[in-house]
Amino acid sequence: MASLKAKPRIILAHVFLKDGKLFASYFRGQKPKKTSDFDEELRPDPEGFDEGPEGLDVELRSGPEGFSEGLRSEPEGFDEGPEGLDVELRSEPEGFDNEEQKSFDDEQNEAEESPTLMDYYFSNPEVQGNDKIEDNYFFKEDYVEVFKEIIYKGKPLGTIYIRSDLKELNERLLLAGCIIVAVLIGALLLGFVLASKLQRLITTPLYSLLSTMKIVSVEKNYSIREPKPGNDELGSLVEGFNDMLAQVEGRDKELALANQEITALNELLKEDNLRMSAELEVTRQLQQMVLPKEDELQQIEGLDIAGFMEPAEEVGGDYYDVLQHNGHVKIGIGDVTGHGLESGVLMLMVQMAVRTLLINDVSDSETFLSVLNRAVFDNARRIQTDKNLTLSLLDYEAGTLRLTGQHEDVLLVRKDGNVELIDTFELGFMVGVKPDISAMVSQMEIQLQPGDGIVLYTDGITEAQNMDEEQYGIERLCEVVSHNWQQSALGIQQAIVADVRQYISEQKVFDDITVLVLKQLA
Repeated sequence: MASLKAKPRIILAHVFLKDGKLFASYFRGQKPKKTSDFDEELRPDPEGFDEGPEGLDVELRSGPEGFSEGLRSEPEGFDEGPEGLDVELRSEPEGFDNEEQKSFDDEQNEAEESPTLMDYYFSNPEVQGNDKIEDNYFFKEDYVEVFKEIIYKGKPLGTIYIRSDLKELNERLLLAGCIIVAVLIGALLLGFVLASKLQRLITTPLYSLLSTMKIVSVEKNYSIREPKPGNDELGSLVEGFNDMLAQVEGRDKELALANQEITALNELLKEDNLRMSAELEVTRQLQQMVLPKEDELQQIEGLDIAGFMEPAEEVGGDYYDVLQHNGHVKIGIGDVTGHGLESGVLMLMVQMAVRTLLINDVSDSETFLSVLNRAVFDNARRIQTDKNLTLSLLDYEAGTLRLTGQHEDVLLVRKDGNVELIDTFELGFMVGVKPDISAMVSQMEIQLQPGDGIVLYTDGITEAQNMDEEQYGIERLCEVVSHNWQQSALGIQQAIVADVRQYISEQKVFDDITVLVLKQLA
């Protein structure tokens, strides 16, 4: 019992024999109940066991080798109790009534007036069904109950029941919890204060930088600089921002100077454009002026002729002409590479050269084209242009056509509307590319019967594209010509132009459109 006294948290202990009867009890802070001897029902009096003196209490001491504290063997002068158990009998000391630890025999078993602790123990669901008492712990709100079997020399002697107060432990846990909560609250408050200060240290420079950025964006003033807050990462960010502003400011000044130069150049370009527009207008008018007029075409005996040319730009590169001199009719059609002023000038050169050679009675078709090529080639070199052209020339006399030069296929149309394609690739070469093409020039003779005729055109018709970027094509042109061949030359020409425009719809015209229809009269 001394060990129990040394542990102030133990408020109650009972020792039971192995048959479940109470052997001894311990109460902290209560007076023991006095008995004259042990109740026979509580403890059997084995042979040779002497009852202790009246008024003495029984203390169970620790026995040898693992025997539970409170049971022990005593030296000489003590009476032997049950086998293996010594009982110390002591006189009740003075001051027995104090609130110290006491042990006693409970003659009336009043230590447990309610159903015995052993009954309570065995009624617990956690131990029901066990064949023997084992160590068990039951936690209540303010205390814990422990049942532990007493084993001595391998034999069970009984069971000890201990009730230990948890109030002090609970109070300590509560105190520890309060301390932890207080520490957490303090840490949170401290963290909030530190975070607020750190936030101001970080966000204030950032807000200032953001304000500067907005000013720069709105005012376009790249000379503004943001003060550097320090040498940390924010300072590096501000320094980089200021460097960027310096670079932008430099580029802005360069752009301002460049804009001034561009403005000045634009003024010069406006002047040049006005001059060039005037020159182009003059060239366009000259080009239209040299085209054959309707009354000229009507003077050609034996042929019904209709021509049409529409440039893609103000000055086109297409050429066609019908000339008559001393009963000799010269028909030409060509396509100068490119568009614009140079192409128009080259076309005028060709027209002038053809008329000049015709007036000078150069009647041989092959010689005619060779001399024309040399003149164009020399003039192209003089004006330093790389322009050249395809050109086919036709000589007509009394229903006979002599064809020379390389250009698009010629459509030979018979009276019944049947269309034949004549390839001109072997009849010449590009004009203005080489100084001498006489070796590559040849001619082809075609006989026309009344109602027969030819259709000449440039690639602006066959390569015209619709909205799906599909080309008009030679096949469609042949169909339109055949379908409308019974009309006059003008009616056929108008049908071709109308069909091409319908085909391309709103698509942009990329090339000049030129067509020339000749029909043999009866």
